[in-house]
Amino acid sequence: MTGNNNHPIQIVSWNNTLEKQVLELLYKYEETSLLLLSNLKTYGSKLTSDTYSGNFKILVKDKKVIAVFVLTKEGGLLAQTDRKHDYSELIVNECLKESIIFKGVVAAWEVAKQIFEFTKSKFPNLKETFCEKEILYSLDLDLFDQKNLIQYEARLLKEKDFEVWNNLHTSFLNEAGLTSNEDIIARRNRFNKQASQGCWMGSYINNELIAIAAIGAHVNNTGQIGSVYTIPNMRNKGVSKSLMSQLLLHGKTNKNIHKAVLFSRPHNSAAIKVYESLGFKRIGSFGLFFWQYEK
Repeated sequence: MTGNNNHPIQIVSWNNTLEKQVLELLYKYEETSLLLLSNLKTYGSKLTSDTYSGNFKILVKDKKVIAVFVLTKEGGLLAQTDRKHDYSELIVNECLKESIIFKGVVAAWEVAKQIFEFTKSKFPNLKETFCEKEILYSLDLDLFDQKNLIQYEARLLKEKDFEVWNNLHTSFLNEAGLTSNEDIIARRNRFNKQASQGCWMGSYINNELIAIAAIGAHVNNTGQIGSVYTIPNMRNKGVSKSLMSQLLLHGKTNKNIHKAVLFSRPHNSAAIKVYESLGFKRIGSFGLFFWQYEK
């Protein structure tokens, strides 16, 4: 879609004159914009050496911002639109101009699906590696105070915990069917930064790390929970529920988080049971699409 001759859609790089409009759009759809907002806050609007940095782009029509997106260095696209039209052709074609290989999209379901379907139509040799319509949940932390659920020791992870954390995080990615091109140095640097900000928490038994969870994105008073993983032999014992209770209370008390969001695979009944027992309510769907280009 390019608009009519009198009102074409422009694609512009990030600029401060449009920042207010961009933020208004992102906050209008806050629950599905947290990754974009956090990415902008953490890495800025330009591509750097950071794995998840990228060049933010904006779609403008009639001097109004209608979409914002960024293709990160790792090849994943984060996007948000005004939902009025399908802008996938413009977004995808702009991503393909980058020196980065376009490998996937993470966004609100309707936005992600449009982008994926256009990309697939453009590249018949595209092979899906991960395509999921996940359940989007939200929880009002002002109503949350379940200290009675704390059954296992948990603490914030520190830089010294990187090696044991990395073992569990790698298992989490493998089990979820996700891949990462992030090298060990970049992963360590990212973990150290997040740990210094109190984002990662782990549960322990006899000094053994048995579960992890994170506040993966935090903007203003809203935080996104992710990377929840428990080692197989400790599942169905209340570990993740206890850990998430402590992480949520930490976010509420120490990070001034009043609303938590997360997304879950629809067939992960055990995780869904935990989230809903903590009070999370279904509010929509989130899309994750990743692919490879076959020769």
